[in-house]
Amino acid sequence: MRSTLSLLLLLSLTFAQSYLMIVHNPNSQTLTNFQVRAKLPADLQGKALTIKDMNGNPVPFCYETATGECTTDPTQGDGYVWVKVPSIPANGDAKLVVEVGSNGAVKGDEVFEFYDDFNEGYLDTNKWIKVKDEGNEIVVRSGYLKLEETSANNNGVILSTVKNFPDNIVIEARVIVNYASTGDLDPMIHFDKYTNPLWNPDGSNYCLTFYFGEDRNWDGVYLGLTKIIDLPKPPSGTPITLYFIPKSGNINACIGTSCGTSSVKHSCNYENVILMINMLRDDGKTYLLVDWIHIRKYAPIEPTVTFQAYGGYQAPSTVTGMSQVWSYDIGSSVEALAFSDNGNLGAASVDRCAYVFDQSGNLLNKVCGDDWMNDISYANGKFLADNYDNYLYVMSERGTLIKKLEVGESYDDGVTAFSQGFIVCDDYCAYYNWNYEKIWDTSVGSNTHTSGPAIAKGYVYALAVDSGKVKIISLSSGSVEGSVTLDGDAYDVAACGNYLAAASQDKLYLYSLDDPTSPTLLWTKDISLGDADYRSLAFSPNCKFLALADTNNDQVDIFNAKTGAIVYTKDFDRPTAVAWWKDELAVAQKDGSIYVFRLEGFKGPAYSPTPSSSTITGLTLLWRHGFSGTADAVAIADNGNVGVANYDNCAYVLSKTGSVLGKYCGGDDVDDASYCCGKFGFADIDDYDYFLDVTGNYLKAIHVGDDYDFAITMLPNGFIACDDYCGYFTYSGSQIWSTELDGEARNGPAVYKSYVYVPDYGEDEVEILSLSDGSVLNKMSFSSAVHDVGVCGKYLAVVTSNKLYLYKLTDPTDPTYLWSVGNIYINDEYSQNLAFSPDCRYVAVADTGNRALKIYDIQGNLVLKRSFPDPVRGVDWRKDWIAVSSGYYVYLFKVEGYKPQGAPVTKAQMTTVTNTVTVTKRVGGLSTNIIKEITKLPRGNVTWTIPG
Repeated sequence: MRSTLSLLLLLSLTFAQSYLMIVHNPNSQTLTNFQVRAKLPADLQGKALTIKDMNGNPVPFCYETATGECTTDPTQGDGYVWVKVPSIPANGDAKLVVEVGSNGAVKGDEVFEFYDDFNEGYLDTNKWIKVKDEGNEIVVRSGYLKLEETSANNNGVILSTVKNFPDNIVIEARVIVNYASTGDLDPMIHFDKYTNPLWNPDGSNYCLTFYFGEDRNWDGVYLGLTKIIDLPKPPSGTPITLYFIPKSGNINACIGTSCGTSSVKHSCNYENVILMINMLRDDGKTYLLVDWIHIRKYAPIEPTVTFQAYGGYQAPSTVTGMSQVWSYDIGSSVEALAFSDNGNLGAASVDRCAYVFDQSGNLLNKVCGDDWMNDISYANGKFLADNYDNYLYVMSERGTLIKKLEVGESYDDGVTAFSQGFIVCDDYCAYYNWNYEKIWDTSVGSNTHTSGPAIAKGYVYALAVDSGKVKIISLSSGSVEGSVTLDGDAYDVAACGNYLAAASQDKLYLYSLDDPTSPTLLWTKDISLGDADYRSLAFSPNCKFLALADTNNDQVDIFNAKTGAIVYTKDFDRPTAVAWWKDELAVAQKDGSIYVFRLEGFKGPAYSPTPSSSTITGLTLLWRHGFSGTADAVAIADNGNVGVANYDNCAYVLSKTGSVLGKYCGGDDVDDASYCCGKFGFADIDDYDYFLDVTGNYLKAIHVGDDYDFAITMLPNGFIACDDYCGYFTYSGSQIWSTELDGEARNGPAVYKSYVYVPDYGEDEVEILSLSDGSVLNKMSFSSAVHDVGVCGKYLAVVTSNKLYLYKLTDPTDPTYLWSVGNIYINDEYSQNLAFSPDCRYVAVADTGNRALKIYDIQGNLVLKRSFPDPVRGVDWRKDWIAVSSGYYVYLFKVEGYKPQGAPVTKAQMTTVTNTVTVTKRVGGLSTNIIKEITKLPRGNVTWTIPG
C-alpha cells in the first residue's frame, strides 16, 4: 500500500502545476523572516517559479548557482532555492505554494540579511565602508572583490559592512586566498565594536576573529589572542567556502569541509562584520578574492523542507458521499475538534487531555490538565485548549506544549483563536492578544459551556447558554452591542463569510450578517442536540455548506448554507463534534471514537492568491550615518530626506541616500525634530528653535525662551514649542498662546482637529489643550512617566515608561481606551519614542531600555522587533520608510511587505471650519486678545493668517 501511495504521489508531483512546500521548524522558538535552503524536486529544477504564502502573498526567494551565488535566473540554478519564510511556528510547520510558469525570484538582498556577489562591477557604498585603503587596494573586478595591500607600511587593508549584526547569524562566503607574499598575510572575518584604530599587530583590541588562509597557520577562531577553534590552512589559489556562526556559547566555523566548534562563552560587543587583510610586505601577487558573501539568521536546528502535489481546488457542487481516511479511539468522550492549516487535527476530551494527530491519524502528542478539556481551537500556528482547571493550554501545530496560561474560572469553558489573538469564555469572555495580554473582558450573563464564540466582521458572537441568547460584542472594545434570542438554551455558534449559524437544543438557525449588530434570520431547522457541551457546528471552507453533529438523532447532517436543504446525512453513534478542512470532515463520537472522512463530490475552494493587504515582513537597511554626538530625534520629509536632532549641538538634514545635505549648529543640545510642509523644525535647549528647508538650507532661528525650548511640533502655519510651558508660535516669531504645564514635556505634542495632546513627562499625564487658545480641557493620568504621543486618523497612541496605549478619539476631550501592551522599558526621558504608519494600521515604538524598535498592529499585536547595539531613541515613519536613531547613528529602513494606504500623517492632523476666533496670548502674567483668521484647507490642514 505504501509503495502504491508513493507512486501516486510521484505521478501527481510530476504532472501538477502547483506544489505545497512544507517547512518544519524543530526548534522551540518561532522563526521569523528566516532563510531556508530547499532542494527542489527534479520536476521543478531549472523552471521559472513563484513562491507564495497561503494568502497568495509573494515570498522572497532566489535560485542557488553551482558556485553558491543567489540568482534570479532559473536556468543557472543548481537545484536549490533560498527562501525567506515569513514565519515558521515553534515545533510547527509553515506552508508555501510553489507555482510553475512565472518567475518570481528576487535578488539576494531581499532574501538574506546581507548579500553581495560583486557582479555589479563596483563596490556598493550602501553595503561597505572603506576603513583603510591606501591606493586602489580595494577593487571590484570580474565578479570578485579584491583586497590587496600595495604598500609595506603594515597598516592593513580594511573593509567594513555598513549594516550591523547580532551574534545569532550565519556568515557564508566563497573566497580565494593567494599566498605568494613572503610577508605577513592575515585574511580574516573580525567581530567587534567599531574602534579606531581597528588593527593592532598584537591583536589586543580584537574580540572574536575568524582567520582563514593565514600564512603563519593561525587558521581558526580566536577570542582575543586565544585560539578556541583550530582549522587547517586552505590551499593557495583554490576557491573555498567559509562558514561561521559567531553565537555566544555555540561558535562554529568551517574552512571548506573542515569544521570545528567551541562552547566558550564570550561577551563581544558586535557592531560590524569586517573583512580585513594585513601584510608586512608586498610582492604584487598576494591578495584575497571574495566571490560572494551572505549573512542569514541562525537557528539551533535548521528547518527541514518537504514538497507535496498541490493542484488547487475547484468550487464545490454538492456532497455525494463520505469515505473514511483514518480513525482513532481515545476511549473518552470528545468535546471538540479543530483542524490546523496543514490538516493536523486537535481534539479536546473529558479524559483531561488535548490530542493532536497528523494527516494520517498518527498521534503526535497529547497535553493533559487537571480536569475536563472542554474546547479546542486553532490559529496562528497554535492549538489552544480550554480546561475546567482554570487554565488554557497553548500547543504547537504538532502538539508540543508552548504555554500554560491561567485564565480563571470565569473563562475556562470555551476558546476561539483567530489571527490577532483569542477569546476565552464561560460566565465572562476575555480577549487576549498573542503576547498573552488581556485586552478586555465582558460578562455574558450566563455560562457559555464548551463552545467558544464566533468572530466575524469585527464582532464576537458569544453564547449565553441558559438565557438562550447569542451576545454580540465589539471585538475592539468588548462592549455588548446587541443579542440574538434563540428558542431554548444556546448550544453552539459558528461564523463564515456573511453567515452566522447558531444551534439551540432543538433548532438550527442561519443568519445573514449584512448588519453584524443585527443579524437577519434566513432559515431554521428542527434538530436534537441533547447536550450543550459539544462543538457541533462547522462551515465548509468556502462557507457554502454547514455540518451539524445532531447528537440525539445519531447523525451528521450537511446543509446547503444558502437554502437550508440537507445535501447529505450519515449515521453515527451519538456524534458530539465536527470540524472541516479542505475536502475532509472530522467527526467525534461520545464513546471517544474520532473519524476523518474525505467528502466525495466536494472540492475545497480554489487557490486564488489575493493581493497583499500590507503585511510587514521585515526591515531592509537603506543606509546608516554616524555622528560625533548622540543622535536623538528624527523626522522624515515627504521626499525621504531625514532631519536629525543631535547632541553635538547641531541639526542635520540627510538625503534619502544618507549623505549630509546641510546642518546648522546652535549653542547647546538639539533635542527634538519635526517636519511639516517643506521644512524641518528643531528644538535646541539654548532657548531657540531652528528651521531648515527640505534640502538642508538654513531658514531662520526663532527665540522661544527657556520655558519652551525642549520639544517642537510643526504645523502648516506655525509650530508648538514645549518644555515647562507649551506655546503656539507663528513662523514670524509671534506667540499666539502660552500654557503652563503641571510638569514638563520632553517630546512635541500631537494635534487632532482643534485639540493638542501634550505628553507631560513630569506629572505622568497627557494634558489635552484647545488649539485655539491653549486652555486645558482635560487630563489623562497614567501610572508612569509619559514619554511621547501620536495621532493618526481617530487614534491616539501614548507611550509611557513601561506601556504602549491606544485610544479612539470618538470624543477628542475624553479618548476611549482600546488596549495597552507592556514589555516596554523606556529609561531615557529625552527620547522620541512613537510613530504611526501613514495609514494608521501600525505603531512603531523606540524601546530604549530593550534597545529595540518594535512595531505593533492596530490590534496591539507585536508584528516586528529589531534589535540595535545601543538604546533606540528616536523613530519616524513616512511612506514605506522608517528612520531610527540609536547611539551615534541614524538608520533608514524600507518596510518590507508594507504598502501605505491613504495620505501620510504627521503629529498634526487638524480639521476645522473657516472662522474668526479670539485667542489669549499669556506672557508674563499679562493677557492680550489677538484676532486670528482660520481657513480650512484640503485634507484637513489649517492655515493661520496673521495680519501684520
